[in-house]
Amino acid sequence: MKKPKRSKSAILPLWLLITACPTGWAETNHPPDYRKVMEELREIRKLLEQHDTKLSRIYDALEPHLDEIEQEGKKEKPRYRNQDDALEVLAKQLLPLPAEPRLPENGLIRRFSFTEGFFDEVDPFDELMQKRTQLIEGTLYLNGCYEHSSAPGYKAVAYLPGLDFKGFTFAHHFWPIDIRQGDVVVMGGTSYRWFGIVAGKENEATISMNNGRFRHGLGIRIEPQKWHHIICSVNPATKTINISYDGNLLPPVSLPEDFKLEVVGSKREQLDKNITFTNYSNGSAFHGFVDNLRVYNHALTADELKPAAE
Repeated sequence: MKKPKRSKSAILPLWLLITACPTGWAETNHPPDYRKVMEELREIRKLLEQHDTKLSRIYDALEPHLDEIEQEGKKEKPRYRNQDDALEVLAKQLLPLPAEPRLPENGLIRRFSFTEGFFDEVDPFDELMQKRTQLIEGTLYLNGCYEHSSAPGYKAVAYLPGLDFKGFTFAHHFWPIDIRQGDVVVMGGTSYRWFGIVAGKENEATISMNNGRFRHGLGIRIEPQKWHHIICSVNPATKTINISYDGNLLPPVSLPEDFKLEVVGSKREQLDKNITFTNYSNGSAFHGFVDNLRVYNHALTADELKPAAE
């Protein structure tokens, strides 16, 4: 059965932000004390005034809704029993699942649809290595907190033993709750960060390779709170990258003549065959929803990408 079409952009839901980097009160199974919530939020803001952190950004987005929180707290029956319940309800309203694009099956080494768990549909004995993530209505929810930070951050890593650095392709849907310069969308390699898509200046979708030593802007702005689909086909042998973004096949990107992946020939060449949604160099972690993750052990051609753009 096909998944429903992706939804239009929606207003940022209040409880999605509250649950982004949960504090102690966000993990309880009891209805929150809304006045206490407001007091805690204001205290958090005071503590973080001098720091540019995820939590301060969450507060900035929440601030216009404080009156709404207060009014909700005065009701006898709040809309949601707890934060998990709120997240699931809002996901049903705002996040119809995107349709999986038409792509070839040849060379597919990983496919995660997240409809029934974290397992890989190509090899059901393999799973996404994860902690503190959630499956919400057939998507993977990531809370935007770095795994090794003081906040309860997440881990989401898919190991790719069948990956060939001579050519590879990533494809997935993503729905960012918020996005700003430096944030990661997807990253290959927890150590060498050999390929990734990050938000550049003014949130331009940007290729990042060799831990950011090679960067190339794609001329497209990453918009928050809507579904996007990206396919990245990388062919180091021909020094060419083909990108499909939201159904549009972009002009090919040319790599420098002397370009090479620094991970190749290193001691971590095999261990670093993985894909994640965290940049373990700068502590950036994707905040939002992910779906239909695919990885190929070769570079799809521009012709193979065309059906996904139709």
